[in-house]
Amino acid sequence: MVEWPGFYPCTCIAVDAQAYGERNDRRQSETQHDLPRLLDRAARGAGYDRAQWQIQRKGDEQLAVRPVDGTEPRLVDDYVRHLAAELREYNSERVPRARLRLRTVVHQGLVELADNGFAGRPWWPRRVC
Repeated sequence: MVEWPGFYPCTCIAVDAQAYGERNDRRQSETQHDLPRLLDRAARGAGYDRAQWQIQRKGDEQLAVRPVDGTEPRLVDDYVRHLAAELREYNSERVPRARLRLRTVVHQGLVELADNGFAGRPWWPRRVC
């Protein structure tokens, strides 16, 4: 991977809630409060500390960026597996209409921390896990 000035090889983890716009105001608020907690618990379960990641938040979605460090196979396997388990537990207590469904993608590429988020296109082409 070629480095550009200011751009560094990173692993990007994008997550968003499916059909967020179809939810009423209360459900949207609940999603925005619960999503970071689900992601944090999944990371802890996989042995990661999301406080060490650069995170761009936007309502029902998050883009997390972390340096390439050789643990990417564990991230794809363990983190995604723990996220699925956390989501199952979360949804087990909700009626079908209130259940949360997430889309996630893990990708690698060059990223720059810009003034208003991240610059770079490492998350395309998009792959849903």
